[in-house]
Amino acid sequence: MEKKSIFISYSSSDNEKVTILKDQILKGNSFSPIIIADQRKALKPLAQKVMDGIKKAEFIIPIITSNSFKEQWINQEIGYSISEGRTIIPIVQKEIIKELKGFIHSEIDLPYTFSSGTKLIKTSKIEFLNACKLLLSDIENETIKSIPVEDKKEPIIERATKLKEIRDRHLTKEALKNSPDIVYKFNRIVLKEIIENAELKIEKITKETGIPFIVKTRKEKGLGIIFSAEGYSISLYWAHANDRSLKDSFLLQRFWEGIVPVFDSNELPPSERDKMLRKGEKKYYPDVNDNLDLMWIDKTQFTSEQIINNAIDWIFKSMEIKYKK
Repeated sequence: MEKKSIFISYSSSDNEKVTILKDQILKGNSFSPIIIADQRKALKPLAQKVMDGIKKAEFIIPIITSNSFKEQWINQEIGYSISEGRTIIPIVQKEIIKELKGFIHSEIDLPYTFSSGTKLIKTSKIEFLNACKLLLSDIENETIKSIPVEDKKEPIIERATKLKEIRDRHLTKEALKNSPDIVYKFNRIVLKEIIENAELKIEKITKETGIPFIVKTRKEKGLGIIFSAEGYSISLYWAHANDRSLKDSFLLQRFWEGIVPVFDSNELPPSERDKMLRKGEKKYYPDVNDNLDLMWIDKTQFTSEQIINNAIDWIFKSMEIKYKK
């Protein structure tokens, strides 16, 4: 029997409780847990990971505690789960039930609860464990008895729902593009990954083919990499103007005939620079695509890996032309 997925919504302050619930889920054979912290993917924004996890899950278990009930993320996850028609079954700390407002509040039935407090650490763990066991037992029985029923929406409601999804994705995309967080992602994650991936790819090429490359990197201020082979070079340099915005920032790719010794072309004599740089340059601008993946734009969209592959391919094509003469 295929296992049903359970998405656990939680605060990072409640990691111990997440572990208890996760262990109980894994002890059985009916369910598999979805915990976003266990499924990190490079460059993929957390918002998209959450949406993907909720869509995949059949049950959502929010762990509502004094640590989590006021957090923006957990409330957004519950709201999105409701819009997706998922079954939400919270485990709630008794002491905060009267303070709950919004989707989960004191007026609804909350059968899965536990006490908490500094004087009740052992009791709290036992109560939380028992709440987890009872909840999983209940939803397992409900799963066995339930028969899937197709939810047929009116065409206009279905259209409105799809429009809301498009709008929400657009707003999330724009918020991500304008957040200081994306500057950090490009400046400290994407660019470093480009450099590291280029180094690994070039090392593999040299090892398997014997083609020697010269590689020079700069991994601190003004991130960049230069790699050369057989008298041809590619330089990639992060031209970044503002630590709070991506405006006027771009990845500058230059094509050189010759071995480039410096990152800043202004350090070369003008006559030498013009001769070596006659192959031209490209500018890739940072962007976010519709799937909220971080991308590069130069007329069309490019991934970081595509930029590196195209750069190495240019060197190989230049070598082919050179040896066919």
